[in-house]
Amino acid sequence: MATDQKLRVLVADDHPDTCTTMSALLEAEGYAVHCVRDGGAAVNAVREFRPHVCILDIGLPGQTGYSVAGQLRLMYGSRRPLLIAMSGQWVNPSEKLVADSVGFDHFMQKPAEPGRVLELLKDVETTLNQ
Repeated sequence: MATDQKLRVLVADDHPDTCTTMSALLEAEGYAVHCVRDGGAAVNAVREFRPHVCILDIGLPGQTGYSVAGQLRLMYGSRRPLLIAMSGQWVNPSEKLVADSVGFDHFMQKPAEPGRVLELLKDVETTLNQ
């Protein structure tokens, strides 16, 4: 990734406040952010926006975050974006197993800790700049 290119982050969440807050946080850190509100829009946005990272709510309308992650894994294989699952529900071990099985790289409970999200994005930037 060229140093003048911004890391692109797709945020898919049906709650407007989550999209607004996450976008503001990430844009303040210099990231290019695109928000969508449902699973189908998330899949289309990956084709058009070509994000390096997707932050997907598990409870998306239309297609769940699990479904979107599975579809992206089939479409892009190892060239897919880094996938971060976010759930507003209490996160139990079986949810994490499902997330792992469909291709999520990380699983967070809402509200996500901003420092942890930024840490993951910095790791992606470091990897892409190597």
